[in-house]
Amino acid sequence: MMSLKMLGSGLSVNGVRLRQSSLAAVIGDTTAVPDGAVNEQMSATKLSDSVSSQETDTENGEDREDASEGLDENKMLRRHNELLEVIRRSPSVVGDIVARRRKDFTKEFFVHLHTVAESYYDDSAEQNAVAKLGNTCLAAVQAYDTATESIEALNAKIDDLAQKNQLDSALVLMITKACLQLRYVIYHLYTTARGNLNQNSEISTHSEERMSALKDAFTPGEELEGKDVDCLYTTPEQLYN
Repeated sequence: MMSLKMLGSGLSVNGVRLRQSSLAAVIGDTTAVPDGAVNEQMSATKLSDSVSSQETDTENGEDREDASEGLDENKMLRRHNELLEVIRRSPSVVGDIVARRRKDFTKEFFVHLHTVAESYYDDSAEQNAVAKLGNTCLAAVQAYDTATESIEALNAKIDDLAQKNQLDSALVLMITKACLQLRYVIYHLYTTARGNLNQNSEISTHSEERMSALKDAFTPGEELEGKDVDCLYTTPEQLYN
């Protein structure tokens, strides 16, 4: 897992600041990179353009490693563009995308995203949209890393208490109560979602019934006479007139 640290400075594109991250290496992380300013110049490209090459420099005299290690430059660019396209299609679920593909959100990806934003120099609206999307991704990555670190910290605390024989029944009871409450919340969400699905089916059925009734209204029926007969028939042309 990689933790995201925010630098004090950001990148600005037409008044929209695209914050730039540095990824700090942690134990067991083979995709982390050292902290420092990004010193990489990439050729400007749009998502629809075919990319043939990418220029990559070294940082502090050492080669950088990321989640795309082992891929050539063209494949890395295609991978960055594919991820960016997924995000642009579903900007409302960026958090879910980060949870599934955290290792793809490397420092190189954010540099590439900034380069793509700058490539829209003739379209300020699209440029600002890409820059804002980058900020959204950066915030989602930070939130994901913070939540993951919190869970790991709690696990480490429980392990430490167990080693010191300080786990007691009160703590276990509190954890059990929290689990039951969480199960209740999840069950409530499940029943609500299932009810909405059933409601959609009912709406579809009512719509079919209305169409059937409308069809019957424009279909001639039997000629009946009587005091208790209340039938009405017309045609679309007569109804319009």
